[in-house]
Amino acid sequence: NQKVSMDNMKLSMLEGTMMMNGSYATSVPDHPEMDFLLNIKDFDIKKTFNTFNAAEKIAPVGKYCLGKFSSNMVIAGRLDKKMEAELNTFAGGGGISTKNVMVENFEPLNKVADAIGNPKLKKMQVSDVNLTFKFKDGRINIDPFDVKIGESKATVSGSNGFDQTLKYVMKMEIPTSELGSTANTI
Repeated sequence: NQKVSMDNMKLSMLEGTMMMNGSYATSVPDHPEMDFLLNIKDFDIKKTFNTFNAAEKIAPVGKYCLGKFSSNMVIAGRLDKKMEAELNTFAGGGGISTKNVMVENFEPLNKVADAIGNPKLKKMQVSDVNLTFKFKDGRINIDPFDVKIGESKATVSGSNGFDQTLKYVMKMEIPTSELGSTANTI
């Protein structure tokens, strides 16, 4: 019936593993449909970003990260004639966890670092992160999650669009010892 089902398909790739359950259907050949449950363990962030075209649109910050991530997610949507994801059709969601990720050269953080005069924020070691997300209306909506950045604590929430727009709020507690010269003069 123009449908392939995959049950407990295990792949070793990108320095980690992925277990995949779901289906791929070609009843509409120009727009095949996919519906998968993915269980990803310890994928290398940089290699994932460089391997999958959709990664830049799904998680644009990945370009600036070093480390590994794990995820459980449900994802359903369509592909185009070239087998590339039609991201605006995505539905589903899940969770992502990271351990000791390094973020550097990410322009929004560079601007924060410059504004408060603390160059340490331009290259940040981010402690363990656990977040949940949903695909909806061409955006990935991230539920509020806590993260420790150096000696500072932050709560982050918001969304990024597949059109490369970012809408995030970061509430951050920064010890005065971490404030730079610009902030200390205020």
